[in-house]
Amino acid sequence: MEDIKKSGFGTASLVLGIIAICFSFIPVVSYISFILGILAIIFAIVSLSKKASKGLAIAGLILAIVAVFIAYSMHKGLETAVNEINTAIDDVSKEEKVECNQGEVGILGDSAVTVTKVEKSQGNSWNNPSSGKEFVIVYVTIENRGNSNLSYNPYDFKMQNSQGQQESMTFTTIDQDTELNSGELIPGGKISGTITFEQPKGDTGLTLIYNNSIWSSKELKIKLQ
Repeated sequence: MEDIKKSGFGTASLVLGIIAICFSFIPVVSYISFILGILAIIFAIVSLSKKASKGLAIAGLILAIVAVFIAYSMHKGLETAVNEINTAIDDVSKEEKVECNQGEVGILGDSAVTVTKVEKSQGNSWNNPSSGKEFVIVYVTIENRGNSNLSYNPYDFKMQNSQGQQESMTFTTIDQDTELNSGELIPGGKISGTITFEQPKGDTGLTLIYNNSIWSSKELKIKLQ
């Protein structure tokens, strides 16, 4: 009976060691593996001190030590990854300014966008806005603050009115000499041009919205004066 009790510690060490090493590869669950590994080491030492089930105790001890090492490595790796993600999020939050007013620099990703002027027009003999509406001509400057080329396009912009309606640019010839076209900016490059929208007359709640990525829903909103 005494030998069975003595061998129980070795068996327990081996079983806990096997469970611990299985759990040690699983993120988060590896915390449990760390605890089981410590218990397996203790049971192995007790078994060895009682000079019983030496083979089982040694096997359990080896498995437990390996499990504890793997669990600790997984924990440190997960902690490092979380810290890096948080740092990246903090950096982006510090760099971006996704809401601003006309005349201020708005920053979204590598793009720095500024609305320098806004003009309103009733059109000309060739182009006229719809009844009850007017052309809103927005002068924008885009700067590439990233390390790679940045694409730009007037369709990256929409205008939202006070009724919450968002519309893309309007085809017109009234700003054909200054209109913003599409292209690319090298790092540090800058481009200026105009984008024309058709909006209700006298609307004072206009907002220019910029988003140049199909992979992100984040937008830069510039309140127009």
